[in-house]
Amino acid sequence: MMEGWSRKAVVRRTTGGKPQAVRRTLTDKELFEVLMQAGLEGAEWSRLFALGLYTGLRLLDCGCLDWKDIDLERSLVRFRPSMQKQTVDIAFGRSLRDELMEVSPEDRHGLVLPAIGPMLKTNRTRVSATIRKIFTQAGLEYSERGSGFGFSTLRACYIAMVRFGYPEESRK
Repeated sequence: MMEGWSRKAVVRRTTGGKPQAVRRTLTDKELFEVLMQAGLEGAEWSRLFALGLYTGLRLLDCGCLDWKDIDLERSLVRFRPSMQKQTVDIAFGRSLRDELMEVSPEDRHGLVLPAIGPMLKTNRTRVSATIRKIFTQAGLEYSERGSGFGFSTLRACYIAMVRFGYPEESRK
């Protein structure tokens, strides 16, 4: 996996520039367990967790992602996240590309997460319950906000991978 980068802490800052919280990223073993549990929930949950980890997108942004936003040949997501004013290009590696390629070409239209995406708008409690279940079954304390782990932990892992580097083979 991506040994080395996951041992670092990521400091989140408030708009005032003062440290708000330190979020520990997942170890390689913890990350493996979380991704395995997501896969056991189904292909779409596996895809959601891979998107969060390998793009750093927030949960709602993952739910809004459309196939037209993804260039599989160039391994690139071109998207305007909800909390930003500009479109961003996010390069991704082989792991996410392989995950996305599992969707048959005839099904690559509309939302990347066709069941979970709409549920985030209509029944977010169900989505949160499944995310909680995945982290708990991976042996981690779930927390939507606070000291435990949640979907935002994947974003912290992505930031750590970008900041501290991760193996080149992951980016191919």
